[in-house]
Amino acid sequence: GRLAKNKNAIRRFVLEARTVNAIRHPGLVDIFSFGQLTDGRHYYVREFLEGRDLGDVLRERTRLPMVEAIPIFSEVAQALVAVHKKGIVHRDLKPENILILDKPQAGGQRVKLVDFGLAKLVEGVPAHMREGAPSTAAGVNVGTPHYMSPEQCRGLKVDARADLYALGILLYETLTGRLPFDGPTPVDIWQAHAEKPPRPPIEVVPPGAISGAVNAILLRLLAKPPENRVQTAAEVCRVLETLTAGGH
Repeated sequence: GRLAKNKNAIRRFVLEARTVNAIRHPGLVDIFSFGQLTDGRHYYVREFLEGRDLGDVLRERTRLPMVEAIPIFSEVAQALVAVHKKGIVHRDLKPENILILDKPQAGGQRVKLVDFGLAKLVEGVPAHMREGAPSTAAGVNVGTPHYMSPEQCRGLKVDARADLYALGILLYETLTGRLPFDGPTPVDIWQAHAEKPPRPPIEVVPPGAISGAVNAILLRLLAKPPENRVQTAAEVCRVLETLTAGGH
């Protein structure tokens, strides 16, 4: 009831429904319909998915071996290719927003990217999707601190490369069982993202647990300046596919 009367919450709710409907990719949760009831409440109807989010998996197992982690993140990267092609930045990638299904769907899909409530619409997005979308003023931090890019932490303009940084944080955490940047307060975490170099993941785990190639792509994803990172989700897909084909 409280959120149903919150204008910003409503805008984000409607934005999520519009965003997912605009992309229509098997790696995203499918929203069948959305609208407004006669009493003013908004709703959407989405597919029912059985599985666990990556956060639950990591709390149980701490970390995953490369042979399990790389296919998961290959599917996440494929979903991001579709998201970014529509001029959308997710802005809130975190373990709880990556759902691993109990059973593969048609086509072998095992991973779903969810929660577009903080998505940012960038240039080239159709006007009907921009209508009612929440705007973010300069200097405002939006996202989950542990997974925010340096430019998000500074309240600067973001593009698709912010999602790729968050993808790097997630893969680092999944493979090592640790976050590359942490601190007692959000401000400490933001400062670490902005200024502190990550410890190479290959040094965090037992010998042989992470290959040199995986270590290299992770450090590229976690580069501070966006221009020094892997530039597109499609490139991440190609690298992960090469790692899978080559046994990492």
